[in-house]
Amino acid sequence: MVWLYILLLLLISLTFIRKSRFFKLTNLPASYFVWAFVFKLITGIIFLWIYTNYYPKREEADVFKYYDDAIVLNSVYDQSKSDYFALLTGIGDVDALTKRYLQSSRYWDSSPTFSFLNDNRIIIRFNSIILFFSSGNIYLHLSVAIIVSFIGLTFLFLYFNELNLINAKVLYTILFFTPSLLFWTSSILKENFLFLGLGMFLWTFEKIKKGSFTLIPFTILSLLLVFFSKIYVAGTLFPALAAFEWNKNKRDGKAFWRYSVTFALYAGLILNIDYFFPSFNILSILASKQSEFICLSDWIGAKSVVFVPELSSNVISFIQAIPYALYNSLLRPMPWDYSNLLSIPAIAELFVILLLSLTGIIFFKRPDARIANFILFSTGFILSMSLLIGWTSPVLGAIVRYKIVFLPFLLIALVSIVDTSRIKTTINKFQLK
Repeated sequence: MVWLYILLLLLISLTFIRKSRFFKLTNLPASYFVWAFVFKLITGIIFLWIYTNYYPKREEADVFKYYDDAIVLNSVYDQSKSDYFALLTGIGDVDALTKRYLQSSRYWDSSPTFSFLNDNRIIIRFNSIILFFSSGNIYLHLSVAIIVSFIGLTFLFLYFNELNLINAKVLYTILFFTPSLLFWTSSILKENFLFLGLGMFLWTFEKIKKGSFTLIPFTILSLLLVFFSKIYVAGTLFPALAAFEWNKNKRDGKAFWRYSVTFALYAGLILNIDYFFPSFNILSILASKQSEFICLSDWIGAKSVVFVPELSSNVISFIQAIPYALYNSLLRPMPWDYSNLLSIPAIAELFVILLLSLTGIIFFKRPDARIANFILFSTGFILSMSLLIGWTSPVLGAIVRYKIVFLPFLLIALVSIVDTSRIKTTINKFQLK
């Protein structure tokens, strides 16, 4: 019966893609998005196969560990429906209920800092809801999760396409076929909800600025999704977006100054926020996260561990770790970092990015003020994300997964500065010879 649900769900999704006005906004044939969706489904099946066959310890496999915790959460429903809904919604004394019911869960309360912001819970809650319909068939969970991320990526396509930065077909390829982005969003992970929130927020925010105020509830919902999926993404996106909006339609040559001031003020606020909220010391929290990650990587025997300088709750340790953080986030994995078959697409992807960067240098196209503003916006967001990821994560496999959120911004920015007409002229000259 569950397989029938899955088939109906997929048929409805494909019909929606072909007929809905939403996908007609993309200015590309609906068939493009049908194939993108089908490709994500195939990738999702491969994802499950890999995690089923190559991760012998179920509790270490991301796709299963949240699913198993959802089973523990659902056991609360049989004991007390009101307590279950309190845990599901987060409304009520969740900490007390967690201690009472969820002691056997592994990841519901894995973070000792700000348990109400524990981003594991969004995917556990998602699995908990789907379990009522799936009868334990994980492919229904996968199908719904893929639909969630697919809609989010389509929102991102609409946003970037409206900015008119690069060719629509190139944009489509970046968003739906970049290997890391395709693989990790064709799964049952937090990234699905992150991309739904990120894409919906950017697109609705752009529409609200043009007078579509009826979209405000969706903007609020999307912010909550980003906030509870990956709070640090919201923390790095907002200063970059604020500077981006401040610098829009400006032609006075002060763009870099505006971005510098925005990020300096934001950094000052974040570093001193413990004066207002004493328990929220950002440096201590990041140092603690790094320590947790290192302990976890030792415990599971992670194979792709890289060196990260130990952080402490002072600024100097973070400054000293900047080169390592940026190197690990932006320039790895290299061929010598190979650890398993999943390393190969990530290594190939990095070489494509480096080749695209070199092409952008050789065939550089001076960007107009609009594109230059986007490049500064992307640079601020990418560097902030790279530092946070590089400071706290000592495992390349995790780094590859975490940085998919800024990959579209990086690739679009690089493509936007490549002068394709010069490339064609150069190719024609060689052909004539």
